[in-house]
Amino acid sequence: MNTMIKLPCRRVVVGNTCFYIFWLILLLGKGLGYTSKIPAMRMMTWCAIPFALLKLISTRWSRMELCIVIPLFMLGIINMLFTKETTALLTVITISCMKNIDMDTLFLRSFWIKLGLFIYTISKSLLGITDMEKIIRYEADEMTVRYALGYGQPNSTHYTLFCIIVFCVLSYKDALKFLHYLLLMLGNALLYGFTYSRTGFIMCTGVIIIGYLLKFKGTKMIWRWFVDIIGKNAFLILSLVSIVICYLINQIEWLSSFGTLSSRFITSAAVINDQNISLFGNYGVETDFGYINILYTDGAIFFLLFIMLNTVLLYRFNKMKMAHETLIMICYSVYSLSESYTDSILMNISLAYFSAILFKGNSRGI
Repeated sequence: MNTMIKLPCRRVVVGNTCFYIFWLILLLGKGLGYTSKIPAMRMMTWCAIPFALLKLISTRWSRMELCIVIPLFMLGIINMLFTKETTALLTVITISCMKNIDMDTLFLRSFWIKLGLFIYTISKSLLGITDMEKIIRYEADEMTVRYALGYGQPNSTHYTLFCIIVFCVLSYKDALKFLHYLLLMLGNALLYGFTYSRTGFIMCTGVIIIGYLLKFKGTKMIWRWFVDIIGKNAFLILSLVSIVICYLINQIEWLSSFGTLSSRFITSAAVINDQNISLFGNYGVETDFGYINILYTDGAIFFLLFIMLNTVLLYRFNKMKMAHETLIMICYSVYSLSESYTDSILMNISLAYFSAILFKGNSRGI
């Protein structure tokens, strides 16, 4: 009996190829340490956009999906006009383009590309080909010399390693052995010797340790229990807690005793005092605090969508016993307490899962 294998039509193949070219160009820019303020990254983004548009045009959309895509694009464009930033719009474009894209393949390819670019970028810096970007930090009368190694800011360097580890864990999961996790931990420790990014080191360590422990059935059961009790509401809880702390940081003395984290709460409190919450975002908001950054820079609508969709994903992942995915999302929810990269899909790959719940045709049946 002959078995017929249904191959994807040319339209889907062409569209998916366009997406991967679009995604590759953006990964190259970020992997080389470029930010949206660097002309080279802007040029690469404009070169990538036509491929994204071709992917969108070649994709078949249902009426319900068009009712989602069109308002999201309008919201992204309005946000760009209000904030003069393209982060939210680029994230909306990318999420929409991910319809019909296999997430496992995307994560695996992204892991090897980002890893290669990361090694290339920091190697150039360590060999003296490019500047090591030395930054001196004074804290409690102590001087610490930190190096960004080609990524502009030490915290950004360690956040990039965090993203690589996330791609690795999502791609290989239970196939990773103790030796693999040991190598990841060694890389994390070595990089900390240059960046002295405490948050980055702790978050990378958390993913590595919990990722390894999830290899064991008993740990998976405990982890599911934790997520079911409190973890599935991590984004909602942490966003509310962070906003409340920012309001109280100048009134309760002991809240100012957490070093760098407290300073970020204080700068975020200044944003709250100086800015009004807008539906579509504000121009010129500067804070490293993720939740406040999304609320005040991207606007109340994007903030509510961000919290709602992440919470829905955590509920679904836990119900489907997807332990590694819940681990990654909860780690991103915690990392958002101290970094402002949360709204960028190039730095927060968990946003890719938004496509799986907004549109049909994605893998996993989320």
